[in-house]
Amino acid sequence: MTNKARDFAIKWHGDQMYGDKPYVYHLDQVADNVSAMGYVESAPEYITAYMHDLGEDTNCSYLEIKQAFGWKVATATETLAKCDEVPYDVYIKNIKKNRIARIVKIADTKANLKQSILDNDKNRIVKYAKQLMLLEE
Repeated sequence: MTNKARDFAIKWHGDQMYGDKPYVYHLDQVADNVSAMGYVESAPEYITAYMHDLGEDTNCSYLEIKQAFGWKVATATETLAKCDEVPYDVYIKNIKKNRIARIVKIADTKANLKQSILDNDKNRIVKYAKQLMLLEE
């Protein structure tokens, strides 16, 4: 299943980049963080790690994700997609209501925080450190 999820995400992200690296670099980091939290490669949390940015960065639909990976992954992925109309605090509260989305967002935030530290980007370090605290409370 993991190769299927990874390949699916790579297809949809196309030539998108994460800094100077192909986007799959970031997806692999998030999946590695989910794995370090104790989730196996067949778990919805691990699969969602590869799906987590599809809702906001691609034209992939909820239905396509649901057909490929089931409603748990599709719903968590939809919950993780930021929407300009939804205030940040409501977005975070919604994520915290969905166990899979929360786990993946914590893993995503840790990956972004690590990259921000490597890039010495102080603004992003503060942003992701605060986000991590909100997600873990």
